[in-house]
Amino acid sequence: MSKSANRPPGAWNSPLTAELLTATSRIPSGIFICAGRKIMIESRPDENGRNALVDISRSQQPVDLLSLQFNARTRVHEYGGACITSDNHGNIFFTNFSDQRIYRLSDGGVPSPITPAEPLRFACLEFDHLRNNLFAVMEDHRTSSLEPANSIVRIDVKSGQIQTICEGHDFFASIRLSSDGKKLAATCWDHPDMPWDHTKLLIIDLAPNGNAYQTRVLPGRNSASIMQPEWMGEKLFFLSDENGFWNLYCLENGSTRCLLEKPADFGKPMWSIGTTSYAVIDADRIFLTWCEKAEWHAGIYSLSSGSLSRLELPYNNFASITTDQSNIYFIGSSFIILPEIVKLDINSCKTEILFASPPVPIAPEFISIPRSIEYQAAPNEMVQAFYYPPCNPNYAGGFDAPPLLVVSHGGPTAAARLVLDLSTQFWTTRGFAVVDVNYSGSSGFGREYRQRLNHNWGIKDVRDCQKAAEHLISQKLADPSRTAIRGGSAGGFTTLCGLVFTDTFKAGASHFGLSDLEILARETHKFESRYMDRLIGDYPKYADTYRERSPINHLEKLSCPVIFFQGLDDKVVPPNQAELMYNAICQKGLPAAYVAYEGEGHGFRKAENIKHSLESELYFFQKVFSLPLEAQIAPMNIANLTGD
Repeated sequence: MSKSANRPPGAWNSPLTAELLTATSRIPSGIFICAGRKIMIESRPDENGRNALVDISRSQQPVDLLSLQFNARTRVHEYGGACITSDNHGNIFFTNFSDQRIYRLSDGGVPSPITPAEPLRFACLEFDHLRNNLFAVMEDHRTSSLEPANSIVRIDVKSGQIQTICEGHDFFASIRLSSDGKKLAATCWDHPDMPWDHTKLLIIDLAPNGNAYQTRVLPGRNSASIMQPEWMGEKLFFLSDENGFWNLYCLENGSTRCLLEKPADFGKPMWSIGTTSYAVIDADRIFLTWCEKAEWHAGIYSLSSGSLSRLELPYNNFASITTDQSNIYFIGSSFIILPEIVKLDINSCKTEILFASPPVPIAPEFISIPRSIEYQAAPNEMVQAFYYPPCNPNYAGGFDAPPLLVVSHGGPTAAARLVLDLSTQFWTTRGFAVVDVNYSGSSGFGREYRQRLNHNWGIKDVRDCQKAAEHLISQKLADPSRTAIRGGSAGGFTTLCGLVFTDTFKAGASHFGLSDLEILARETHKFESRYMDRLIGDYPKYADTYRERSPINHLEKLSCPVIFFQGLDDKVVPPNQAELMYNAICQKGLPAAYVAYEGEGHGFRKAENIKHSLESELYFFQKVFSLPLEAQIAPMNIANLTGD
């Protein structure tokens, strides 16, 4: 035990500073194959949060392909996603964030735009090698920014001419062109559905010039969520949750069948357009990933035998899965491994790390290993969470119950995953316990678990977070007087509800969270503009319920400190949500702080802001919990805090 071991948990000296954390925050966020080259998309907070394109196929050092002025990122649905493809000659096509135009990048050249300088956004790019065209999802903001028109378009890469291929639905995604160039598969959905509620599978027959001459909708899918169509010859594979879980299906000769029925999700909710969770290797083999009991696995499925062989890989999470028919490429991570790009030899099943994130900046003995816990939140409703105990070898036990941070993830249709999140370790190395809750509505547990939150947002999610805290407090694993809740976006709403409607939490941190549901119903972007129809009810029909669930309307029930973090360019949750709540709390005389960042949207991407928000949140919790302050962190103003 160190000489500083008399410091209470929550104030331990940690080797993981916010500066060190952000210095190692460059991570791969995508991988794709371009004429034999392996091109990585790398998120770079130290470069104003841009997405860089990096060639990692050569034996020497990775090669940057874009200058600092380019950022390979789309704003379709605001959350973006797949916006990069290539032709057979090594040309890369990508959507640039600042102007949302599609650019062509030739090997060694300078990107040049091929779409006009108009308020158009593009995603899910698919190159047509037969006709030298691009297919894409287009979001047209020329007439309306609140309800832009979505369509599938064909783009002539020489002239930039745009031709509409399919329209008439509110949203499109997952464009896939058959190898013979005769058919296009895609998914679509309409208000008030989200892509995890009910989507349709489209088959578009293409004329020789690339225009559509017939569009068919796959019938009879029982209001299922269909995702990620993939061609292999005349067969079309896709994921559907019509049996309660996202399982693998095949459409062949007009007939559809489930290939692998298993009580596990083989897909993730499509927050980012073009999300991939499997890859078709050849006529007999498919590389699959699936979530079972909150943990992700990978394996090879054989069509001829109908068997699924699990691969023993050191990863608990898989993303950006693609193939060149000889190898599988993906981003793998776990609770001890930061994201890295992996090549898996299909025949030998041996792996090679093509690109690793920067080394973990703390020794292994400082890493808190999560424990999966389950507890009963209500009759017949079990809830899963990951508990991270305090972990710092310089403080060897014998301390009182630690302060607890209850994390409510965003979405709410998202999930807490078994990944090494250094921001979690930032807290546990200081003596905080952290519990990351897969509350009702989370993905990875099947359709029924997701739908628990229908009409219950602000109730069951809050209950499940509250029960997680009570479960740990009852085992003396958390200090009830220093139990806080934190979350971003929808998780920020759960956080604020937990602070207002329960007395379990003694402080909270809302990152771009919702406080007034009516404002959100009137002002948010198209993708989520009807999301609350299922989570709450149709607006304005259920306006009274919206007001009842909005924390801003119940401040008389709030009696603890709150800190707010907000990006001023946020189009998903506008800044007025945080500002209204902060001002009202200040008028009530409760301790509160508000931290706003210019140039940040829904989530912080710039290194200096990530660092500042971490340090500010730590200072806030240490201050309001009367813990010794971390000396190197600059003080911040906390309104209404005595002695501040």
